[in-house]
Amino acid sequence: MNYIHIGLGKTGTSALQRGIFQVLKDNNYIRDYNHEEIVRLSRKYIDISLTSEEKETLLNYASNMNQDLISFEGLVHWNPVKWEEAADKNLEVFGSDAFVILTLRSPKDYLRSLYQQQIHEGNILQPEEFFVSDEIYSSLKGWITNCGVRVFNYDAFDLERLLSIYTKRFKNVFVLKYEDQDNIRKLGDLFNLDTAILSSETKRNSTKAINKSYSNFGMMLTLKREKILNFFGLRSVGSIEYNPKLFNHRYLGNTEKKNKFLLCITTYTSWRWFIQRLIDRIVPYKSYKLSDVLPTSLIEKNESFYNAISAGKQ
Repeated sequence: MNYIHIGLGKTGTSALQRGIFQVLKDNNYIRDYNHEEIVRLSRKYIDISLTSEEKETLLNYASNMNQDLISFEGLVHWNPVKWEEAADKNLEVFGSDAFVILTLRSPKDYLRSLYQQQIHEGNILQPEEFFVSDEIYSSLKGWITNCGVRVFNYDAFDLERLLSIYTKRFKNVFVLKYEDQDNIRKLGDLFNLDTAILSSETKRNSTKAINKSYSNFGMMLTLKREKILNFFGLRSVGSIEYNPKLFNHRYLGNTEKKNKFLLCITTYTSWRWFIQRLIDRIVPYKSYKLSDVLPTSLIEKNESFYNAISAGKQ
C-alpha cells in the first residue's frame, strides 16, 4: 500500500510533514518518504506540464513505490477550478490503489488562511480583488497562470465536490480535520504506530507553531504598503510572477551554491521576514479576520458539509 497526502494546504500539513510523517520513516513504518524525484516531477506535472521523458521517468518511479508515502499539499491544486484535472493526474501517476490522505479545515478559516498565504508570498490583493465570482474569474482566464492562485474562484470551492472527486477515483480516501485534536492518534491507528512513539509526537506537536500567519497588524501594514506603492504606479512582485520554467527552484534538481546564497539573502531581507520575525514578535499578536467578501450561502453550505462528515476512512 502506498500513501499520498494531497492537501489541502493550510490545514496543518507542515506539522504533519515535519512531525509524524518523518517519524513513520524514521521508525520503518513506511519504506520511503517523499522520494525527491517523485515530489519534484509530481508538483511540476500538477503546476505546469512534463516532457514525455519526464513523464516516463515519473511513472517509472511511481510504479516502483512500495509502502511509500508522498506528502505535498499542492497535489490537490490550490485552485479549486483545477481540482478535477489534478485528481486525474494523481490517478494516472499513483493508481487507484493508492491510499489518499485528505486534510481539511473549517471553510471560513481555510479561506482566510489561504488568502493570508498569498499575502505572505507577496501576491498582494485586497480581499475583494482576490476572491471573485465564476463570471469574473472566466473574464480573467488569459491573465491567470496554471501555477498557484492569482485570484480565487469562490463559486468553484465546494468541499463535497472535492471529496467526491477523490472517492470516485481512489479506493481508499482518509479524511483528517484540522480542528480535530485526535488527528495524530487517528494517523497512528492507520499506520499501527507504537503508542510510546505516538505519545511523544503528540506532545512535541502541541507546542510547535509552523508557518504562523501574519497578525492583524501585520496584514494592515502590508495592505497599506501596497496601496502606497499603487499610488506611485508600483506594486509588489510575488511568487505568482515568477516563470516556474525559468526561475522556480522547486522544479529544478540540485541548485548551485550561488542560487542558495541568493535565496538566503532574499529571505532575510524580505517583507515577510520583517513582519513575521520582527513586527509580530514586538506588537501583541491579534489574529486577522477576513472581511465579509464571500457569499454567506457559500460559507454556510461548506460549513454544513464539513461539520457533517467524520474524520477517518470515507
